[in-house]
Order: sequence, then structure tokens, then C-alpha cells
Amino acid sequence: MLMRVEPMGPVLAALANLFGTGLLGGGGWLAVSFAHGALADAATTVDAVVFGAVALFGALVAYVGLGTLLHNRDRRRSTRRLATQGVDGAAEVIAIGPEDITPDGLSTQHELRLRVTGPGFEPFEASSTEPDAHFPGLVVGSRLAVVVHPPSREFTLHRADPVC
Repeated sequence: MLMRVEPMGPVLAALANLFGTGLLGGGGWLAVSFAHGALADAATTVDAVVFGAVALFGALVAYVGLGTLLHNRDRRRSTRRLATQGVDGAAEVIAIGPEDITPDGLSTQHELRLRVTGPGFEPFEASSTEPDAHFPGLVVGSRLAVVVHPPSREFTLHRADPVC
């Protein structure tokens, strides 16, 4: 699987996991408490439906918290794997997609098509969507420094100046 990894440091991982744990615990508590209320404490059918709806919302919040924890775990593992087993290489920009707005709506981004090469692995092509501020002035033929985990082909782009 070709996957670009956005590195996650230990402080960001701790904060993200704290957030995920809060969502999981809070949502779980909400779901259990209101499910119990719907089944045992509801005086009317309307109360039971409202309690049930809040319980479902709590279950959804808990599910998002669990997803956050699992995503952070995988991203942190990939970051550590690249740091310990990664090989330096280069990524040549072979195509640049049309300009698009970033999800936050504050800047623009382009999809880059890259040819990744380096010692110890076969060259491969990958795509990555990058905000223009991360790599200003890129054109087809620009080369960027990368670190690649050869068996999984996970890679990270360095935001420093292009290689060439």
C-alpha cells in the first residue's frame, strides 16, 4: 500500500489520545446512562425515546473516540517505523493537479503525482495532496527529499527546500 505519512510527534500523540479517550469515555458513559434511563427510569414513551436518542448519540461519540485512538496509534507506529527503518530518497514531481481549496478553506492545495526513488527499493509512483504553503513554487520536475519504509512503501516528505 502506498501511503504518505504525516509524522506525529509524542506531544501531539498524547494530546490526540487524551481527546480520543475523553470522547470514548464520555460518549460511553452517556450511552450507558441514558440507555439505562430509557429502559428503567422513563415515565412516558416520549421520555424513553428521548433517552434512547441521547444514548445513541453517546454511542456515536464513543465510536468517534475509539476511531481517533486507533488512527493515532497507527499514525504514531508509522512515524516510529519511518524514523527507525526509513531510507532516505527523493521524490520527483511528475504531475501537478489543479488548484483546490484546503478543507479548512484558508488556503489552496494541489494533488502531486510523485516518482519516489532511493537505495534499497524499487522506484514507485504515489500521489499526495499538499497545501501550497508546504512546498511553495513546485513545478513538474522538482525533487523533494523523502524517507521511505521500503517493505510497506510508506513515506514522508520533508518540508525543507527541494533537493534540486
